[in-house]
Amino acid sequence: MSAFILNHVTLYCTCLKESLAFYQGLLGLELLSGGPIREYAMLETGSCRLILKPTLKPTMGIKKRDKHPIKAALSLTCSDVEAVYNQLTMKGIPFEDPPTRQSWGGLQVTLRDPSGHMLYLASPPPLS
Repeated sequence: MSAFILNHVTLYCTCLKESLAFYQGLLGLELLSGGPIREYAMLETGSCRLILKPTLKPTMGIKKRDKHPIKAALSLTCSDVEAVYNQLTMKGIPFEDPPTRQSWGGLQVTLRDPSGHMLYLASPPPLS
């Protein structure tokens, strides 16, 4: 067993205000510290904290041919991904795909945050 526990993940964003509106406003994550008038925002996700930091160089270290220059993917678990999908769709949030059963048994949708980060929302597989 590892002696390490993941404390937080930092996402570099192109606009902190837009990212906060997405993660706090739309997804409902709780703001713990920071905010739009600060240089960062720390959000509670339940098991790990999400830190958002604005950057002036979103393409740092990424090849120019990439369609989405900021490369990160987050996976958030919820109890009913179909309900979340329907709620966010009604608010005009575009998804890469509809809720789809995955090979591991869970249901998952894919979307992007305002900075282009990939976000997976998933429900656990049904109990057999």
